[in-house]
Amino acid sequence: MTDLRRTVARVYTMMNAPPSWTDVGTFVVLAAQLLVLVVAAVFAGCQVWEARRLREAQIRPFVVIDFEVWRGFIELKIKNFGSTLARNIKFTFDPPVQTTFDADPNYGRRVRKLRRRRTRG
Repeated sequence: MTDLRRTVARVYTMMNAPPSWTDVGTFVVLAAQLLVLVVAAVFAGCQVWEARRLREAQIRPFVVIDFEVWRGFIELKIKNFGSTLARNIKFTFDPPVQTTFDADPNYGRRVRKLRRRRTRG
């Protein structure tokens, strides 16, 4: 029993002793490691956030409406430059688009003829 008391007394004395240089060095190294770990975690979180934002921007449809004039006609082109399918696309014109060819019965035939010429050459 006296050996146990001596051991307990020695441990208690060691616990109340001032820290040695190895204790201080160990504490400094562990604190530096903790700081590096926190900085790396913040950096990794920023990288994940940026990757998510970029991925969402890349998979989003990007629809463009363009007007092209050729041989007196204005052709309306709608094109999706995005990497995914664009759904439920709606667009309006203010003021509404008007045509001068509503009264011409040969309008459709002339447009088809011009389109064939245009695609050939």
